[in-house]
Amino acid sequence: MKIIFPLLIFFVARSAMSIRITSNGLKRLSPCSHCQCSFSWKIDEPISNYKVFNHTTGISTALREQAFTNYDNTHREVTLTLSFCQIWDSGNYSLEITQGSSTFTDSTACLFIYGNLQGSLILSSGQEPATEGDTLEFTCDVASSSLPAAYRPIIYYSWEILGDWQPETTFSGPFLNPHGNIISGYIVKNNGRTLVISSAQPHDQYIRCRGREDGGRDVIYISHSVKIGHTPYMIFISPRSKKVNAEVGKLVKLVVIWMSHPEASTNTSWEFVNRSGVSQNLPPDSLISTEYSYTMTSLQFNFTSHEYYGNYSFKLINAVGSTTFSAQVLPQGPPETPSNVLITNVTHNTIDIHWNVMWSNSFEHQQTVFWRLIHVENGTTVEYSNMSYALDIYNTTYSHRFKYNIQPKTDYKVSVWSQNKLGSSDVVELQLRTRDQPEPIATTISTKVAEQSKGKAEGLNSNDCEKNSLLIAVIALSILMGIISLTCLTAYLVRRFRTKRQQLSSDNYVRMTMNGVNG
Repeated sequence: MKIIFPLLIFFVARSAMSIRITSNGLKRLSPCSHCQCSFSWKIDEPISNYKVFNHTTGISTALREQAFTNYDNTHREVTLTLSFCQIWDSGNYSLEITQGSSTFTDSTACLFIYGNLQGSLILSSGQEPATEGDTLEFTCDVASSSLPAAYRPIIYYSWEILGDWQPETTFSGPFLNPHGNIISGYIVKNNGRTLVISSAQPHDQYIRCRGREDGGRDVIYISHSVKIGHTPYMIFISPRSKKVNAEVGKLVKLVVIWMSHPEASTNTSWEFVNRSGVSQNLPPDSLISTEYSYTMTSLQFNFTSHEYYGNYSFKLINAVGSTTFSAQVLPQGPPETPSNVLITNVTHNTIDIHWNVMWSNSFEHQQTVFWRLIHVENGTTVEYSNMSYALDIYNTTYSHRFKYNIQPKTDYKVSVWSQNKLGSSDVVELQLRTRDQPEPIATTISTKVAEQSKGKAEGLNSNDCEKNSLLIAVIALSILMGIISLTCLTAYLVRRFRTKRQQLSSDNYVRMTMNGVNG
């Protein structure tokens, strides 16, 4: 009796105790048309009756078809198996055990199937359309719709600033992480859910938020477009070098892709300024076309004349401001022939010349001007030299003095031409004769442009020099004869004056003598 009574008390107390149920917790799987999802509950006591329900909505509902349960009495384990797991299988599953008059329930088993994220992206602070320089704040919310909020996984956020004319492919801004870093005026806060743009720029027109589940592979992208007023600006230009090599008879095409204020009209225009800085009309066959919803403009024309070399500019004007794109259409060939080649001074042993450097006709190869002095009689080169010039030199005057081995009263020929890696210009040739006197005499000699092979020239010749020399000799001789005549006349007058004075002195002496005798 003493032994039976304690045993009876033990079994009664044991029957009143709770049964311990342990589930294998949260399971996360990807949807799979041939996969199985299984859960298990460990039970510390033998059971005789149990049921498994879908408890996602907080109300126990029956399992779907192709859901199977099993009780392993040896291991005291209840197993739930779901065939062909899909997104709608996500949720809470509960085990209900009836033991006598008591019911025990566990609802901690949770199944999450990736691939059912949903979210939103809004402009939470700021206004649209915005103005360049405004502060804008965007908020992104991403969650799984297949689970109650208490069971949803952590979402990690990141942000992208997309290009503003091809948002699907062109990225023009930084990629921002969810740790609150400050990158070029972009701030991420609120655990990555909020993006703050401290100074809105035109390239901030497309914002994209990315939400990714903790531990999962499901990712959702949400985009938002915001209109930002701004000064027009260029996105793409062709050619990128802003320089075009043009040949007569060839097609020239300039392309500009641009963006402007989304809420304001934009005026566009092309202008042409030639190489001398004078505004002109566009070439007569110019074709201006606009494509891509008025954001791409092109100018093309057949290059028919050298007069269309110069600067072509495209101007955009809207209510906010203006911007200009310029491109140079340049020739590609030998440089222009030096102009205004003159002999400015000739003496018996020096020759001074000057010339104007013209266009190099290339933006890659600088030009070099050569000059040569040739002895006409024997054809030998007396002096040969050159000088290179920058690409932007145009119509600038330079000079040179020939002063070595120059002989008086000798015929010489001066040649001047320009050259670059693409060829040589025509040759300018001048012929002259040096003086036979040491005094310099300035002359002006006209120029003539000739082919390098012909080498013809105009200027002073030997007959002209001889005539000038003879005239000078006659003048000098006349002056000399005048001086001699004047000298002789002066000597004659002086001699007569002296003779007359001597005669007067003699007469006075004779008179004085005679007066003394008489006395």
